[in-house]
Amino acid sequence: MKKLSLILVVAAIFSLTACQKDWDQISEDNQITEEVASMSDMIVSSEFNWKTTKDINVNFTGLDKDDVILIKSLDGDIYQKALVKSGINYSTKITIPTYADEISVTYKGSPINIPIADNNEITHNFI
Repeated sequence: MKKLSLILVVAAIFSLTACQKDWDQISEDNQITEEVASMSDMIVSSEFNWKTTKDINVNFTGLDKDDVILIKSLDGDIYQKALVKSGINYSTKITIPTYADEISVTYKGSPINIPIADNNEITHNFI
Protein backbone atom coordinates (compact mmCIF):
# COMPACT_ATOMS: atom_id res chain seq x y z
CA MET A 1 0.00 0.00 0.00
CA LYS A 2 2.90 2.34 0.84
CA LYS A 3 4.47 1.55 -2.51
CA LEU A 4 1.28 2.51 -4.36
CA SER A 5 0.99 5.77 -2.41
CA LEU A 6 4.60 6.64 -3.20
CA ILE A 7 4.08 5.93 -6.90
CA LEU A 8 0.96 8.14 -6.97
CA VAL A 9 2.79 11.02 -5.24
CA VAL A 10 5.73 10.80 -7.65
CA ALA A 11 3.37 10.63 -10.66
CA ALA A 12 1.45 13.66 -9.38
CA ILE A 13 4.67 15.67 -8.96
CA PHE A 14 5.83 14.84 -12.49
CA SER A 15 2.45 15.63 -14.03
CA LEU A 16 2.27 19.02 -12.31
CA THR A 17 5.79 20.10 -13.28
CA ALA A 18 6.19 18.55 -16.72
CA CYS A 19 4.04 20.99 -18.73
CA GLN A 20 5.14 24.41 -17.54
CA LYS A 21 5.06 27.17 -20.12
CA ASP A 22 7.80 29.70 -20.52
CA TRP A 23 5.61 32.79 -19.94
CA ASP A 24 8.46 35.21 -20.71
CA GLN A 25 8.85 33.69 -24.18
CA ILE A 26 5.09 33.79 -24.82
CA SER A 27 4.80 37.46 -23.90
CA GLU A 28 7.78 38.35 -26.14
CA ASP A 29 6.23 36.49 -29.09
CA ASN A 30 2.89 38.35 -28.73
CA GLN A 31 4.30 41.85 -28.37
CA ILE A 32 2.83 44.50 -30.63
CA THR A 33 5.56 46.16 -32.64
CA GLU A 34 3.71 49.46 -33.04
CA GLU A 35 1.60 51.25 -30.44
CA VAL A 36 -1.98 52.02 -31.49
CA ALA A 37 -3.12 55.17 -29.69
CA SER A 38 -6.16 56.08 -31.82
CA MET A 39 -8.39 54.70 -34.56
CA SER A 40 -6.39 56.58 -37.19
CA ASP A 41 -3.28 54.58 -36.17
CA MET A 42 -4.97 51.27 -37.03
CA ILE A 43 -4.05 49.44 -40.22
CA VAL A 44 -7.14 47.74 -41.65
CA SER A 45 -7.44 45.82 -44.90
CA SER A 46 -9.36 47.66 -47.62
CA GLU A 47 -11.47 44.50 -48.05
CA PHE A 48 -12.73 44.56 -44.44
CA ASN A 49 -16.52 44.99 -44.25
CA TRP A 50 -17.40 47.40 -41.43
CA LYS A 51 -21.17 46.81 -41.67
CA THR A 52 -22.85 45.17 -38.70
CA THR A 53 -26.26 44.85 -40.38
CA LYS A 54 -27.60 43.61 -43.70
CA ASP A 55 -30.84 44.20 -45.60
CA ILE A 56 -32.99 41.16 -46.38
CA ASN A 57 -35.79 41.01 -48.95
CA VAL A 58 -38.69 38.96 -47.59
CA ASN A 59 -41.41 37.46 -49.80
CA PHE A 60 -44.31 35.42 -48.40
CA THR A 61 -47.04 33.76 -50.46
CA GLY A 62 -49.94 31.47 -49.64
CA LEU A 63 -51.41 33.74 -46.99
CA ASP A 64 -54.92 32.30 -46.65
CA LYS A 65 -56.12 34.16 -43.57
CA ASP A 66 -56.13 37.77 -42.40
CA ASP A 67 -53.69 37.66 -39.51
CA VAL A 68 -50.65 39.27 -37.92
CA ILE A 69 -47.27 38.09 -39.11
CA LEU A 70 -44.22 38.45 -36.85
CA ILE A 71 -40.70 38.40 -38.26
CA LYS A 72 -38.25 37.86 -35.41
CA SER A 73 -34.70 36.87 -34.59
CA LEU A 74 -34.16 33.39 -33.19
CA ASP A 75 -33.66 35.14 -29.82
CA GLY A 76 -37.15 36.68 -30.04
CA ASP A 77 -36.27 40.26 -31.04
CA ILE A 78 -39.04 41.53 -33.33
CA TYR A 79 -37.85 42.88 -36.69
CA GLN A 80 -41.31 43.52 -38.09
CA LYS A 81 -44.96 43.00 -37.19
CA ALA A 82 -47.64 43.44 -39.84
CA LEU A 83 -51.26 42.66 -40.56
CA VAL A 84 -51.47 40.59 -43.74
CA LYS A 85 -54.55 40.07 -45.87
CA SER A 86 -55.57 36.69 -47.23
CA GLY A 87 -54.79 36.06 -50.87
CA ILE A 88 -52.27 38.93 -51.05
CA ASN A 89 -48.54 38.23 -51.22
CA TYR A 90 -46.47 40.02 -48.58
CA SER A 91 -43.10 41.55 -49.46
CA THR A 92 -40.90 43.73 -47.31
CA LYS A 93 -37.29 44.60 -46.58
CA ILE A 94 -35.88 44.14 -43.07
CA THR A 95 -32.52 45.02 -41.54
CA ILE A 96 -30.92 42.32 -39.42
CA PRO A 97 -27.47 41.67 -37.88
CA THR A 98 -24.88 40.37 -40.36
CA TYR A 99 -24.26 37.25 -38.29
CA ALA A 100 -27.90 36.09 -38.58
CA ASP A 101 -28.41 33.23 -41.03
CA GLU A 102 -32.05 32.46 -40.25
CA ILE A 103 -35.18 34.19 -38.93
CA SER A 104 -38.30 33.09 -37.11
CA VAL A 105 -41.70 33.84 -38.64
CA THR A 106 -44.98 33.45 -36.78
CA TYR A 107 -48.16 33.30 -38.88
CA LYS A 108 -51.51 31.89 -37.70
CA GLY A 109 -49.91 31.31 -34.30
CA SER A 110 -47.29 28.87 -35.60
CA PRO A 111 -43.61 29.86 -35.51
CA ILE A 112 -41.22 28.50 -38.14
CA ASN A 113 -37.53 29.13 -38.71
CA ILE A 114 -36.58 30.10 -42.26
CA PRO A 115 -32.94 30.18 -43.48
CA ILE A 116 -31.65 33.25 -45.31
CA ALA A 117 -30.46 32.53 -48.85
CA ASP A 118 -26.98 33.59 -50.00
CA ASN A 119 -28.53 36.42 -52.04
CA ASN A 120 -30.02 37.92 -48.81
CA GLU A 121 -33.56 36.90 -49.75
CA ILE A 122 -36.22 34.89 -48.00
CA THR A 123 -39.04 33.35 -49.98
CA HIS A 124 -41.60 31.15 -48.27
CA ASN A 125 -44.97 29.73 -49.28
CA PHE A 126 -47.32 29.09 -46.35
CA ILE A 127 -49.44 26.56 -48.25
